[in-house]
Amino acid sequence: MKRSDRLKRVAEHFAGDRDLASRKLVELRSAMDGAEQRLEELRAYLDAYHAELDQIRRAGTSSAKLQNYTAFLSQLRAALEQQERHAEQARDAFEQQMAVWYQARSQVRAVEQAAERTVAVERKVQDRVEQRELDELARYRFLEKQG
Repeated sequence: MKRSDRLKRVAEHFAGDRDLASRKLVELRSAMDGAEQRLEELRAYLDAYHAELDQIRRAGTSSAKLQNYTAFLSQLRAALEQQERHAEQARDAFEQQMAVWYQARSQVRAVEQAAERTVAVERKVQDRVEQRELDELARYRFLEKQG
């Protein structure tokens, strides 16, 4: 097996790794987008409930209802903080996978380029061999005519 063929096989192997990294990157991107979307939804809910609490306060309501409402808002804030951590972890995982994908892509490109250079060298060597054979054949025919 020629060296260029071996390099092409290595490139195919690395391409498989790159494709796997790509699929994982897509999954993590989807998870990150989902986490950020849920975070925005929680922020919107919190803002809406804060506005509603302001209306309840202005309307004058019982302290028990206000306590229940503020307790609910506290739980909502805790959920928001938890979702912020989750979204940050999802972003970090995506960024780490992006680095893995870039590395895999670089490996594929490097091996493919090495294979292309090797093919060019092999082609030059083959051309020289063929030229030598043609020169030898021409010399042989020339000597045959002379002799």
